[in-house]
Amino acid sequence: MVKVYFVRHGETFLNIENRLAGQIETELTENGKKQADETGKKLFDLGVKPDVILCSPYKRAVKTADFINKYLKAPIEYKEDLKEINFGDCEGVHIDDVKNLVFNPPYVCGEFVMHNGVELRKLHDSFDQKYNCIAHPNGESKEQARERFNRAITFYLNEHKEVKTLLVVAHGSVMRNLILHVAPHLIKEKIKNGEVFMLNYEADKGFFA
Repeated sequence: MVKVYFVRHGETFLNIENRLAGQIETELTENGKKQADETGKKLFDLGVKPDVILCSPYKRAVKTADFINKYLKAPIEYKEDLKEINFGDCEGVHIDDVKNLVFNPPYVCGEFVMHNGVELRKLHDSFDQKYNCIAHPNGESKEQARERFNRAITFYLNEHKEVKTLLVVAHGSVMRNLILHVAPHLIKEKIKNGEVFMLNYEADKGFFA
């Protein structure tokens, strides 16, 4: 059994501007740096001692991991598949502007038909797993993001049987999609900056419990 701790990066400038950061870079705010530092201290006080930290390669995650690691002092490895969902045409766009989109013809994802950005955001933000096919125009679906995120973690753990405690520093949407898939009772609202979740990974069986 491996304990896997998930941490969302600290607050960024695009977060406070209410824009979809996705796979574009943005820096931590001063508050975000404080959140990251406080998360590191919290994990240290809880006695969390990761054998390794897996981290998204984006600056906001890298800086968060660095603050945390002042306390935990674990080796850090950066994994491309831990990056945030690609929001396609909506990368960097203010959420209000996304909601003001009008699709003509209607935008279709799988069996779902959307006429505007309000409908798109409602389905994308839903915790209901039946909407996992939803993606922003020219972007990545929730299911695609979850699969690569999960793959990065499980592949690493399957290759490193010696790891008993793992810390993953990444992004809110991909973390939420994975946790909702394996432990939906843990997620009641949007994941906060610096928030921590823990899941057990059954190394012998190859899945989260």
